[in-house]
Amino acid sequence: MSVIAHELAHQWFGNLVTMKWWSDLWLNEGFATFMAAIAVDHVFPEWNSLEEDTVTNILGMFNFDAMRNSHPVSVPIGHPKEIEEIFDAISYKKGASILHMMSQFLGSQTLRKAVSSYLKKHKYNNADKDDLFESITEQAHQQLLEEAQIQ
Repeated sequence: MSVIAHELAHQWFGNLVTMKWWSDLWLNEGFATFMAAIAVDHVFPEWNSLEEDTVTNILGMFNFDAMRNSHPVSVPIGHPKEIEEIFDAISYKKGASILHMMSQFLGSQTLRKAVSSYLKKHKYNNADKDDLFESITEQAHQQLLEEAQIQ
């Protein structure tokens, strides 16, 4: 079920909006991993898959990130031969963990609106992490304005 959800998520995070370069592989794989956990949790809430996947991702990422050969989530790729090296726990699990942390910090609705804006703005095109962070920042500011107007 999780694999199917992961691959379906690629239709948005990879097919609808493609990373500008392999340096931001985590935009595709981290999003697909994070969204798969959310999708499975929505369909089968009794499985507690979101909590389990979150813990598994964070622990797996900590183990890999503690190694000398670890790397940042966004990695400069100078030659196509380097691409295969970044299909690892950092791109999948750390990417998903970062998105989970953003969701917890900003709120799931704010992150959902930011991602929706990002996807609409860059559909059928290429984007990088800065484009995502710009959409998140804009939505977070919008949320703060809306909350200030309510009070």
